[in-house]
Amino acid sequence: MFKKIIKILIAGALIIGLFELTAWAKERITRDLDLTNHDITNVGNIDSDNITGTTINATTSYIFPDDTTTNTAPVRTATLVVAASDSSAKSKAQADYVCDGTDDQVEIQAAIDALPDNGGRIILLEGIYHISETINLNKTHTQIYGMGSYATRIELDDHSDCDMLLIGNSGEHLMFCGLSDLSFHSSSGNQAGTVHAIKISGWKVSDLHINRVIVNGVRGAGLSIRTSNDTYDGTIEYMSYWNFWITNCLFEYALLSAGIEIVPGANKVIGRIYINNCYIIRNKKGLVIDGENSPLYFIDVAGSIFATNKQLGLYMRNVHHSSIAHPHIWDNNLEGRTDWIGDGLCLNDCENIDVIGGFSKAINNVGDYRHYHNAHIKGSSDYIRIQDMDLSGDVQISAFNIETVAHNRFADQHSDHFQDCLAASTNYIHAGITGTGAEQEITTNITNPDVPRNISVTVTNNGSPSGNVTITGVDAKGNSITEDITLVPGGTAYGDKAFATISKITVPATVNGGGADTVTVGIGDKLGLSNIIYETSDVYKIKVNNTDKTSEFDMATDVDTTNGTVDMSSLVAGGITADDDITIWFRSNLNMIN
Repeated sequence: MFKKIIKILIAGALIIGLFELTAWAKERITRDLDLTNHDITNVGNIDSDNITGTTINATTSYIFPDDTTTNTAPVRTATLVVAASDSSAKSKAQADYVCDGTDDQVEIQAAIDALPDNGGRIILLEGIYHISETINLNKTHTQIYGMGSYATRIELDDHSDCDMLLIGNSGEHLMFCGLSDLSFHSSSGNQAGTVHAIKISGWKVSDLHINRVIVNGVRGAGLSIRTSNDTYDGTIEYMSYWNFWITNCLFEYALLSAGIEIVPGANKVIGRIYINNCYIIRNKKGLVIDGENSPLYFIDVAGSIFATNKQLGLYMRNVHHSSIAHPHIWDNNLEGRTDWIGDGLCLNDCENIDVIGGFSKAINNVGDYRHYHNAHIKGSSDYIRIQDMDLSGDVQISAFNIETVAHNRFADQHSDHFQDCLAASTNYIHAGITGTGAEQEITTNITNPDVPRNISVTVTNNGSPSGNVTITGVDAKGNSITEDITLVPGGTAYGDKAFATISKITVPATVNGGGADTVTVGIGDKLGLSNIIYETSDVYKIKVNNTDKTSEFDMATDVDTTNGTVDMSSLVAGGITADDDITIWFRSNLNMIN
């Protein structure tokens, strides 16, 4: 081992010599991107730190590639190639470093250390790299590339008990680093303690890309993002870790932790983390974003799968101004937890979170191994918006549980189509019921409405009839309903509820047969919606015969949120006409919240 390190140090010194720069160039590229050591005035469009203005005056120059406006030299970087012990002979012949299958972290680390101050690329050729100690990616502008997530494989030796890759620098701001096209493997049962595959740690880390990476079988987290404790002034400008992109990755079999964990320390802030198109499956927990010590901001999760984890699928605590788009969450809680730790999706003490599309439900799980809740809004969460998410799967307790309503909104987008509608008719339901001076319950010769709509009751005025006709039936949501409609002698009265079917018509005794009065029951122009609405503005589009008629309605008066109806009499045509095809688009609160 000692001889191997000496050989690597000699080789590294030779490579460093190849990239030795002039004293002038060294001075020009010495910089600290923390900005605190610079005189900055009138800086324009730097959104990440909310700085405004147009120019930069700095005591140390910023050097960017191909910078010709300030007569500065381009930044020097390098590409170094590392071959595995089982790489092909041709690959080994072209590599800068060749591993021997034992302590391969030595060659990989030597390649990283040999890069110039402005970093560069480390190419890990195809093969298996056996490591026994942590690899440190601690140099800015450094990317590690494999030859494919199944072609380049880093394996942790049994009983090594160390993190596999550490990204960060304890004393510097590490930025613009990346990891792509390789995999990390460990026999978790042969490790002790919490061993992470990829760990982000250090003072400040930003602009990190992790793409097409597989992590399989660790005792700790597949990806652990944790900050240390430090002084915090309460503003998001002082973030510790920000601008991370984690895309197209697989995190599985994290034995004692989460596939991905993001946990800020006390007085630290993590923000602008983007997790897209990732599989987080078969871990103890799926994705855990826990702001117990400090808040997190701008966390966006999109198009990812959280499935068959032993406990939680996706958990957020103290997260703000973030989104979850089209998640597929299923069959978590394989331990059969009977508390929130067994939830599919849990948002705890969060604020301003948008959840759009996707689903959270059990597909194959049965009995006690289903989600405790498919979705759970916990603690003091506020301004949570869930829209178009399927929570219909079987659960232990309830598909949806909300502990605080406050300003939260849970909605699906719906459209109800009413085909070949009939025009309003005063006798469509029942042609004529003659009063007898006794109450009558009519259950025969009833014609159900063509579509869910309100009911009309017409009565003659031969003997001064009075009282209410009671309609009993089922609405568009499948709920049993009744409505009393007060008779108007010699006229027609209209109900407010929409009936899909009618099972009984009750005529009062005050319709006196001696006066030969008759009651007819018909249909009106109010259509019933199939899901709950809470605001008149939830109805946002109406088409008749495929022509947009939205402008002909005043939703504030035409939409009845209490009864879930839309009054079509506002149509310029005067209401529904025969054979009209009508489609109504609306936002609906989830069916679980009734």
